[in-house]
Amino acid sequence: MTQQPPDIELRRSRRRRERQQFFSYSSLFAIGLIIGIVGSIWLAWRVFPLEELVGSPAVFQQTYREEYLYMVSEALAQTGDWDAAQTRLGVLEDDNLPQTVVQELERYLREGRSAEDVRNMARMAQSLGAEGAALDLFAPTPGAGEALESGTPTPTLIVVVGQAAENQQGLPTATPTLLPTPTPIPEEVVEAEPTATPLTAGAQLAYELLSQESVCVVDEGSAEIEVFVQDADGDGIAGEEILVSWEGGTDRFVTGLKREVDAGYADFTLSAGVSYSAELVAGSPRVSGLTIGVCEDGSAAGWRLVFKRGQ
Repeated sequence: MTQQPPDIELRRSRRRRERQQFFSYSSLFAIGLIIGIVGSIWLAWRVFPLEELVGSPAVFQQTYREEYLYMVSEALAQTGDWDAAQTRLGVLEDDNLPQTVVQELERYLREGRSAEDVRNMARMAQSLGAEGAALDLFAPTPGAGEALESGTPTPTLIVVVGQAAENQQGLPTATPTLLPTPTPIPEEVVEAEPTATPLTAGAQLAYELLSQESVCVVDEGSAEIEVFVQDADGDGIAGEEILVSWEGGTDRFVTGLKREVDAGYADFTLSAGVSYSAELVAGSPRVSGLTIGVCEDGSAAGWRLVFKRGQ
């Protein structure tokens, strides 16, 4: 039998030990990996479980908060369940919720939203105890429910851009609309003085034109047609609708939305190069030739019209 040289035997012995060590390390690594995975799963499920997070309307962006208010107002209109509406509104965590709803109502009026949307938002604002000029005009009048129960017809509020509407008091109302697109007119028309003419010769009009005067613009404001509507005692009347017309277009606006000025006040922004006429829908002389003028100091000038209810 041939005996192997000592150096060869040593190399073989060293390779065997290396293979044994490799398998030992591999086994330890695999066992450690399995233990780590099992331990991670146990920690994730038992010690540090994931919390289910549900988005609240309180953290919604403004656009989604507005949509949420719309949905609550629609649900309230359909079900009449005020307790449920209060619960839904409470999740907004709004400390000034009544005023927020009034601001949403005013946005509806500016954008010309449907009569139903306006009415529903006004009803919700009224239920919250909110106050405001827009709410006074478009919210349901207290006591309407008793009228319905007794069988007495109750007028339906219709708020349509460009059309007259009546509230429970019989006062015309309308929604504010966007400013008209100016239509250029001849220069000689622009320079014409405003004139007041009755709608129908010999007709008995509900209002008379008490005064008209040019008003200079201050503080870089806009030239406007300022309208004041008064009763026979000189007190402002809210809810009267004013019709403004110009070549190629018409628009309507209503008194009472700026009660900090006067209950019977409303205004309309003039555009350069356009001549307007204004009249009350309820019946008044038509004032024509209303254009942007120039004051002595070079500032623009608008017009102030005062209408008074006839005796």
